[in-house]
Amino acid sequence: MSQSGHLLPRSSKPPRRCSDLVARWRAPAAAGALILTAALAVTPRAHACGPGQPVVVPPTAVPRSGATGVSTATSFVILSAAAPTGVSLAAGATALPIASVTPLGVGIDGTTGNATGFWLLKTQDFLPASTTLTLAMDGAGGGSTTLTTITTAAGYDKAPPTPAVIKTLALTRQRFPRSEIASGNCVFEEYDSFIALDGDPALIPNTAPESVISTITLAARYGGAAPQSFTFTGPGFFKGQAPSPDQPPLADPWRIYLDPSLEYCVTVTSFGDGDSARVPARSNMLCATVDQQSVRGAGDDGGALDAPGAGTSDAGTPATDGGTGAGGGAAGEAAGASSGCALAPAKAVSGSLVAAWSVAIAMAVAIGTARRRHRSSGISAG
Repeated sequence: MSQSGHLLPRSSKPPRRCSDLVARWRAPAAAGALILTAALAVTPRAHACGPGQPVVVPPTAVPRSGATGVSTATSFVILSAAAPTGVSLAAGATALPIASVTPLGVGIDGTTGNATGFWLLKTQDFLPASTTLTLAMDGAGGGSTTLTTITTAAGYDKAPPTPAVIKTLALTRQRFPRSEIASGNCVFEEYDSFIALDGDPALIPNTAPESVISTITLAARYGGAAPQSFTFTGPGFFKGQAPSPDQPPLADPWRIYLDPSLEYCVTVTSFGDGDSARVPARSNMLCATVDQQSVRGAGDDGGALDAPGAGTSDAGTPATDGGTGAGGGAAGEAAGASSGCALAPAKAVSGSLVAAWSVAIAMAVAIGTARRRHRSSGISAG
């Protein structure tokens, strides 16, 4: 798994509730910990930085329920906040063998804007032709819950997809007053990083826009930093957030880390119907340097003004690269409704935040289990 962005303060102690959870889960592998911090960032924006009721998001799957004419060369992707257990795929009363269920990463379901984990399900053979299939897993309250019911086509095709097109990219590292950190708004550290982008989503043959799975990969153009990734579904294109110079940020679904001395590039890799028979859709590569900004009052409450990333500098001119994920530090590819963030009268961990923690913990446990199996059997866990 690639490195994910940080949400918790790197230079200050996290709130007590968060620190307790971090201490409990610090032992697992580094990859699991990185996914943990990423999942904290993908809470729905409406309640992410203030009190809120727990949000229970039922698991679902892609292809979405009701899809017909699904290619027999199609994989399923489970969207679930917890690691799927008791997964079954059936054609009527006949169970179909499942080869593997592996974590893809964390991100958002574009149809709801909710945080979720993504889990790729591969069957041992192609799906049976012209058949109604039901995918299910263990339910939260016991029993089984149906994720999706689809009907397959008579076969599959290899028609090429249309990749996403990234049109704009802005990378910003912003400095905040220390008094704003963990004060009830969406500031969690003195320096925070933001990504804002726009483009056209990928088009996959025979795939509804909301069933397209895409992963954005952010990587240093010439190396020097680990790649970061974020997975989302259609129907739209994930746009991130451009910060305001005078206002606290929204609860950005994807919290990244930017080194202001590096140039970064982004690519988007997408897949959907018939993914086992057609190549993934790889976007163009778009690159930019990091714009450094300071919110009013930053530095007035302590800290060296000439610290790395402090102050304001001119934004770099974005550059395009016609490659499709080849070469440079951005060669990584996919294995990835907003509202204001008001000041809260009291510090609290929202229900949405708790849901995001469950995503992170499930992904970390899954990776740790896979690694233990790998060490014991010598067989790669994916």
